[in-house]
Amino acid sequence: MDLLAKTTKKNNEAILNGTVLSVSTENHIVADNDIPFLIRVSQAVNANSLESKKAKASNINSPTTHRDPFDPPDPALLVGQLPDHMILLNKFQVARNHLLIVTSVFQEQSSDLTLSDITACHDCLAEMPGIVFFNCGPNSGCSQRHKHMQLLPMDAPLDAVITQTVHLPSLSCGEEATHPCQLLAFRSFVHFFWPFEEGFPSSQVLYGRYVAMLECARRWASAHLPESSAPISYNFLLTPKWMLLVPRRLDRYEPEAPEAYPIGLNSLGYSGHIYVKGEETFRQLCRMTPVGLLRYVAYEV
Repeated sequence: MDLLAKTTKKNNEAILNGTVLSVSTENHIVADNDIPFLIRVSQAVNANSLESKKAKASNINSPTTHRDPFDPPDPALLVGQLPDHMILLNKFQVARNHLLIVTSVFQEQSSDLTLSDITACHDCLAEMPGIVFFNCGPNSGCSQRHKHMQLLPMDAPLDAVITQTVHLPSLSCGEEATHPCQLLAFRSFVHFFWPFEEGFPSSQVLYGRYVAMLECARRWASAHLPESSAPISYNFLLTPKWMLLVPRRLDRYEPEAPEAYPIGLNSLGYSGHIYVKGEETFRQLCRMTPVGLLRYVAYEV
């Protein structure tokens, strides 16, 4: 399967027939902690229209009215099939060739990734390098209940600092090199990072490291959030160069300026890509800084 060629062909067809809905953005590079964040700013009216369509399609917060957009999948969006997953175009695109890797049988988005999920992500990344991300739990920025991972065939601004790491035993569950480490750029909030120093690992190795990161995150939560009985929400990102897991406290930031829009943040924000609605919201983001936003919705150290 030539995934990139199939995706590009299908995406072009979907744009022409109106199946895919996209929003134009003005892009800005904002450097913070040595990371060249790519901030995509949409016109507020267009963004609101897109958000309204997304809300109608998902109804994630209303179980009684929930409609699964992946059952059955729209044939115009279906790119391919894997043993346990469907590969679909994202109907709501800010970037071209945005894919969804969706479980063929319904599973809740709040459930952890399985070896099969990681294998599907690994195989797609091997054919179409980019960023895979997974939003798990109500505070993660997820918008659908049906479990799905997402793939964007683009570089991550975070690549600029992936060698700037440090081992922090209090967060990473031990001093051994086999444990995840911390990014210096993200040292102000809880996260677990694992660079791949010897190339892209196998799916079995990736899954083992993902499970280890989850265990570290849950041990941290057990020690620091003892009054909370709910499972932690988290963002998970995977590229051919590294993997990252960030426990989430909130799903969005509510700006102080009355004319600014809330900044919803999913996993992609932690790769260095942030999407905001309107110029005033962009100015608010610049005042608090991109890393300040990431810290605000995560757990501060």
